[in-house]
This record gives sequence, C-alpha cells and structure tokens, in this order.
Amino acid sequence: MRSGSAAGVDFAILGNEERCNGESSRRMGEEFLFQELAGENRRTLERYSFRPIVTHCPHCGNTFRRDYPQIGARFEIVHHSELLVDLLRKGRLGGRGSPSQAADAIPYHDPCYLVRVSGVEEAPRDRLSHRLAGPLREMGRRRKKTFCCGAGGERMWMEEDPRR
Repeated sequence: MRSGSAAGVDFAILGNEERCNGESSRRMGEEFLFQELAGENRRTLERYSFRPIVTHCPHCGNTFRRDYPQIGARFEIVHHSELLVDLLRKGRLGGRGSPSQAADAIPYHDPCYLVRVSGVEEAPRDRLSHRLAGPLREMGRRRKKTFCCGAGGERMWMEEDPRR
C-alpha cells in the first residue's frame, strides 16, 4: 500500500506481508527461527524498491542494521526520531507546540538500545525541543549511561530471582 503525506514523504506499508524481523528469536537463541524469519523478510523486501526502512523500535532497528547483513540483506535503517528531525530541519513539519501543551519541564528518558547500541542521542531531543513549549528535563542517568529497564534482549521473558 502506498500513500503520500502532508510532509511530502512517500512511504509504503507491507500490510499482510509484514512479519516480525526475528529480533526476539535471535536474542533467545532460536537461531533457526531467526534465519527463517529473516530469510522470508529479505525475499519480501527485495521485491520492492525503497529506502530507508523506518523503525520505531530500537531493537528492531538494530536487528536490521547488524544482524540482517549476516544473511546478505543490507538495508538503510532510520529511527523515526531521526526522520522527524530531518523533516523539521527541512521545514516539512510544523513548528513548536502551543504553550498550553507543556507548561512544565518535560522529562526525557533515553531508550537504552537506541542510545547505547545505535548511538542515537540527539534526534529525539531535537524532535522534542522543536515540538514542545516546555524545556526538556534530563534524567540523572542519560545518554550512554541511561538506565536500562532490563526488558530488552528477551529478559522480559525471564523470571526475576526474588533474592536479588
């Protein structure tokens, strides 16, 4: 399905052809399932002419960026915050929000996989500072030293040891 947008972005959505990229499978050690999913995705994506793949999930972006080349699939990957900042800088998105939208400082927490693994620090901050009327309030543990929730890399499927 193809569509246009007010920002002049030509994009496509795979719809029923979209599958999980296999990030969870690989992190849990299910290599066969990862290979199966990645191979199917590679064949699907290679049928189309596009660039880049825009992801909202830092884990999925990392998988496309670092794991897919291992099966010979190379795609340009952009986190959605990077795309939004690029559109703002080009004047293709609206400016600041109204003061009623944000009277106080806005707390921002870096997603650990986005900043630690993919090195994306400024794009989310730039996007938020363009859009919000209030200032950003940085957390104590931020950027490369951000606090990790522990749910990435499939730890969300593990039971925590109550003695820890």
